[in-house]
Amino acid sequence: MRAIAETVTDTPLVVGGFSMGGLITRYALAKLEMMRMDHRTSHYFSFDSPHQGAWIPISLQSFAYYIKPLYSGLADMIDSPAARQMLWRHKTSLAADPVEHPDRTEFVQQLRRMGDLPMRPMKIGVANGRGDGQANGNPPGTAAFKVTKGLYNGTELYLQGSGDAVTVAKLCTLGAATYKSTSGYPELDSAAGGTLDSFGIAAETFNAIAGQGAEAPYPIIDFVPTISALAVYDIDLGNQQDLQLNVNALDPDRIALDAYKTSSDNTGHTEITSELCAWLVDQLPGK
Repeated sequence: MRAIAETVTDTPLVVGGFSMGGLITRYALAKLEMMRMDHRTSHYFSFDSPHQGAWIPISLQSFAYYIKPLYSGLADMIDSPAARQMLWRHKTSLAADPVEHPDRTEFVQQLRRMGDLPMRPMKIGVANGRGDGQANGNPPGTAAFKVTKGLYNGTELYLQGSGDAVTVAKLCTLGAATYKSTSGYPELDSAAGGTLDSFGIAAETFNAIAGQGAEAPYPIIDFVPTISALAVYDIDLGNQQDLQLNVNALDPDRIALDAYKTSSDNTGHTEITSELCAWLVDQLPGK
């Protein structure tokens, strides 16, 4: 509304955002329409926004809570309001089962009450992940993060594998090990999508703690699957076949956006590439 008030012409607005910004602007425009207020927006865009949820490995969430007595920063990020609302599965403590957090359930319900998506603007979006469903090359079950010295020496976090009773974390304190596992999860760390240096960030953070040490053989994993960034209807991030969808070949009615573009490779979450940005600019008014 401030942008409208400061506009000196009747040129329509282009409103959107990167990552969570795409969700915030989606909500704002939908709410204004529900309130029957003129948002004067011709185009809405999202840039690798987690419309259907984002992913932080259960192994890494477990580790964040495990080391909380020594360092609480990672756990604070995991349990932030944004993480609780956006993550497909979330842990509230080391012992807690990973579930959809009530904050996410409420956020999704609020979106639906607002109409889910704005109807008036042209809805466009880009995904930093591939559109053919091809994985990023991470080998499921392989150690992605290892603690090499200090109090937690021997700890290992593994790339998410599929199946039942799959070990995702070996958490060690002075040689005593605690194991964490998942059942029924797909290979989310390896999925097509915008990537994040999740294990790399954890290693860098842990190495900054005096007397501790870690390495990340596989620092980069999927963060926002392509099917989430394009708001594909009737999908489940917990389904391996959905993660492997060739979205470029889907019926356009399966995708909530009016126009969209996927990356030719799995690139960093919200990474500015000439491929994606040239397409995005070409969709805007006057082009």
